[in-house]
Amino acid sequence: MIGGPRVRRDLPLGDPVDIARRAAALEAPVLVACDVDGTLSEIAPTPAEARLEAGALAALRAVTARDIAVLVVSGRSVGELRHQFGLHTAAAPGRSAGLLLIGSHGAEIDGELTLDPVEAARLASVRNHLEGLAAPVVGALVEVKPCAIALHVRQVEPPADARLLAMVVERYAREASVTLLEGKQVIEVAVRQVTKRSVIEQIRGLLRPTSVLFAGDDASDEAVFESLGPRDLAVRVGSGETCADCRLAVPADLVRMLDEFAVLWA
Repeated sequence: MIGGPRVRRDLPLGDPVDIARRAAALEAPVLVACDVDGTLSEIAPTPAEARLEAGALAALRAVTARDIAVLVVSGRSVGELRHQFGLHTAAAPGRSAGLLLIGSHGAEIDGELTLDPVEAARLASVRNHLEGLAAPVVGALVEVKPCAIALHVRQVEPPADARLLAMVVERYAREASVTLLEGKQVIEVAVRQVTKRSVIEQIRGLLRPTSVLFAGDDASDEAVFESLGPRDLAVRVGSGETCADCRLAVPADLVRMLDEFAVLWA
C-alpha cells in the first residue's frame, strides 16, 4: 500500500449515491471486487439459505457493461457461487472486461479445485476434529468446503458460541499447515494458505488497474481493506470497526451504489 497504514474506526453510515460519486471519481482503469455473504447477500441462518440481494446480479452486469473488470471474491466455492447464487463468469459483449468468480478465499479462480493427497488427508482430519467439537453443541454447524472446513455458531447460544470458536483458534492458530479464516459467527480452517487479500493482490498484479473498489463485510475483507492505497476505495457493509473509507448499512445499499456507479462512470 502506498501511504500510511489505515486506521480502524467506527465509521458513520454513508449514502449509496454519495459513495457512488466517490467511486466514479476513481482513476481509470478501475477494478471492482465484492464479497458475497453479508455484502451482496444478507447473512442467512444457514449457508444454504443465502441468496443474492434483489438486483445484485443486474448491478454487477451494469458495471461490467462499462468496460470494467469485476471480481466476486468469496469464501464460498465457485460451484456455490454459480448454482446457489446464479453467478457466472461472463465477458462483456465486445469488451475486454467481464465478471470473474473467485472462490474458497482465492484457492479457486473460476474453476474447480483438486487437493493433493496430503491436503486431502489434512482436510479429513480437520473435519473429524470440528465435527467432534460441534456434535454436543446445540446449533453448531460444520460446513465442508473444497479446501476448508467451516464451523458456524450463528445458532449457538452464548457463551457457548464464543467458547467453541476459541477452541478452534487454540487448536490451529500455531499450525503452519493450515490457515484460520475468521468471519461473523464462523471460523474456517483451510488447508491451503490463501486469502482474499493475496488473491486480490495477485489479480491486481495481472490486470494492473490504477484504482480498486472493494466491498466486504467481515474480518477477511478487512485484510483486503488494509492492503489498499490512497487511489482505491474500500466500502464496509454493516457494523463494526473498520479501516474502510466508507460504510453502507446493508447489501441492498451496496446494490444501489453499484447501480449508481455504473450510471456515473465516464
